[in-house]
Amino acid sequence: MHPEDREFVRGIISRSLKEGIPVNVEYRIKADDGSSKWVLSRGLPVLDSNGRPFRLLGVTLDITEIKRMANGLEERLRFERLVAELSADFVNISFDEVDSEIESALGRLLS
Repeated sequence: MHPEDREFVRGIISRSLKEGIPVNVEYRIKADDGSSKWVLSRGLPVLDSNGRPFRLLGVTLDITEIKRMANGLEERLRFERLVAELSADFVNISFDEVDSEIESALGRLLS
């Protein structure tokens, strides 16, 4: 498990076992080749004879590709919004302001 996700995931699992609620958590793991992967773990607490949760029964799925696609879509949307904003800016400027607006637009695109 990725070190930055450890405490968060432990807290979710601990809460599930204490309160008997389902687990539904996304986190990163290290693959055998050293790369990071995203996984989704979902599970239900298993109760003992006294009705207390004592372990989790569930499944973990590799959602790396889904995360990659979602991030790509977010980047695309951010870019499209920025282009729309820049287009609106350029419609309303005078010829004398074009150079400074281009510099400003490039700064926004590259940030």
